[in-house]
Amino acid sequence: SHGITLRNNSIDPRQGAQFTWNFGDGSAPVVTTTEPSVSHVYNTPGTYEVYLYQRDSTQFGGTPCTDTFPNINAGQKKIIITVLPIREADFSISDTIVCVNELIELINLSDTIYDQTEWVLGDGTTITGDRASNDTVTHAYQNAGFYTIFHKPTYTPTPPFPACAQTAFRTIEVRDIQANFTIDSSNVPAFRFTNTSRNANRYRWTFGDGGEVICPDAQGECPNAAYDYANNLGPKLVCLYAENDEGCTDSICQLVDNNFLREIKV
Repeated sequence: SHGITLRNNSIDPRQGAQFTWNFGDGSAPVVTTTEPSVSHVYNTPGTYEVYLYQRDSTQFGGTPCTDTFPNINAGQKKIIITVLPIREADFSISDTIVCVNELIELINLSDTIYDQTEWVLGDGTTITGDRASNDTVTHAYQNAGFYTIFHKPTYTPTPPFPACAQTAFRTIEVRDIQANFTIDSSNVPAFRFTNTSRNANRYRWTFGDGGEVICPDAQGECPNAAYDYANNLGPKLVCLYAENDEGCTDSICQLVDNNFLREIKV
């Protein structure tokens, strides 16, 4: 939509005068009395002529005085409104839910009149330049959260017309995941591992001796784990691999030492 404001400069109207505004776009005329100005919104690009009709009231029921602006015979110039189309700004995004440090791709789909681009990515990063070199950009977010991406293309209009530019935006959610666990070694050679991971729902445990547990497929302790090394002595590297529905992954490994010695009486 395109709005204008017109000021009524009529000279010495009588008290009770009525003014009828015709905006030339087929909309209903607007009648005013003492208002100094009137506003109107054009919804369709095009060229429109504006007319103002004045009707003064008279005493004792006489014939009212009328006038029209513009009065071509009086040398008044027409008011012609040119409404330009807004040039559409748009872009596509490879995914709207991504992981921390996952690369996304933004593709400019704006009107071809735009020759300069500006990408404001919401994390303090701004990418600007000509369209040829910045039509497609990639970016990775380092922190979880919601980010609004603004695409602000620009172009140089033909004088005397203004630029009718537009801004497009999309919101992206960046999700993080953290694998972590604690170790209970109070009953060696049997160890218990408590899963304290965040934002994950699938796990794989490996225990450093070829044993593993996959959750949620396994029964029993999932998402935690318990493992008995028995007589398999020495240090073992226990690893937890975490994943969520978005495909975000993280892992952590901790060393345990199976120093269990079984006492044998002879």
